[in-house]
Order: sequence, then structure tokens, then C-alpha cells
Amino acid sequence: DVLSHAINDHGGAVFGQGAGRGLGKDFIRAINRAAYAAGLPDLTIYLRMDAEAALTRREKAAVMDRIERSGAEFFLTNARAFDALAAEEPRFVTVDAARDKDVIGQEIFDLVYARLKEASVL
Repeated sequence: DVLSHAINDHGGAVFGQGAGRGLGKDFIRAINRAAYAAGLPDLTIYLRMDAEAALTRREKAAVMDRIERSGAEFFLTNARAFDALAAEEPRFVTVDAARDKDVIGQEIFDLVYARLKEASVL
């Protein structure tokens, strides 16, 4: 069992970037199957926020990187792609990221704790 950032999950950053750049999910999945032949995470936590709210939050950032400077359409396309992937992949658990960070943190802790307990790790 592995705990990792979304960038290490084929459904994570690479998938979103591919969708946002119009590469198509089948193309991205084929690349990721080869790259992640060792396996996928048992649990992927998708921090979901309404795209418009996320764009508003992003605009308040003091410094924006290359991804954050991408246009609104990129982020809307990304959000749709992640929503579809979360619906297709049973390992995804969607968490409402528009709430208070302490509430979100507790929900994530509870999800991970329950999953580890199910796997007899705890």
C-alpha cells in the first residue's frame, strides 16, 4: 500500500493536464498504463471544488505558476475530466474542497484511517 500525491496516480495531474490540453483520455490512459505498470493506489482522494469557485480562489494567489496562469477553459475542462474519472474509478473518493480546511482534513483522516483499518494495517 502506498500513499502518494495525485501526480503519482494516473488519474491525477497527468490525466488532468492531458484533458486540459485536449490530448484525450484514451491517449493519457495508454501512456499511464505503461508508466505505472506496478499498480495504482488503493485510494485516491479527489478534492472537488466548483470550477468557478476554484478560479476565484486562484485569482487571489500572490504568485501564479504556469498551470495557474492557464485560462478558465483549461480549468473547466480539467474539472469535467476529473469528475468523469472519479465517477469511473472506484478507488476515487470525492471530498468537497469548498469547506473549511479543518473539516476537510478530518474527513481525509477518517477516510484514510478507515481504509487502513479495512486492510488490517491498523
